[in-house]
Amino acid sequence: KIFKRNTENVLCFQLNNPKIVQLLRKHGGISGKKNFSEEALLLPPKKQMLIVNSYVKGDGWTTQQNQNWEQQQFISTSKEEIAYKLQMMLARNKIFAPLHYREPREFVTRGKTYRNQGEINLIFRKKTQYSRIKYNQKEINQKKPVTSERD
Repeated sequence: KIFKRNTENVLCFQLNNPKIVQLLRKHGGISGKKNFSEEALLLPPKKQMLIVNSYVKGDGWTTQQNQNWEQQQFISTSKEEIAYKLQMMLARNKIFAPLHYREPREFVTRGKTYRNQGEINLIFRKKTQYSRIKYNQKEINQKKPVTSERD
């Protein structure tokens, strides 16, 4: 069931299938208690990127500071564990996203005052060549594996 809230520009949906609700709770948590399951952390990188993209749409935003620049993605969370897990998902996709810690603050949204306990922002660009840590395939190919042989 999909409905629009009267007080906000938000679409809400209600799931009535217990199996789907149980699956979502197991792998993503519930509102106010979000967390990714260990199974979600073992998904292939491309599937994890779908999770990251959904998170950007829900608890994040996209900006483009200059027309010539690549868009930057921002994710905001108050839970360090979620920030680390999102950071790992991005790293598996060769995207470096530093964590930016913000102090607790009060803010007003849609006429209502909120106070948070501080937040952690992940800021990144989706194209690896714009990542803050350069990824060079040539260097990766030149590295030799560690072996058990003695020198």
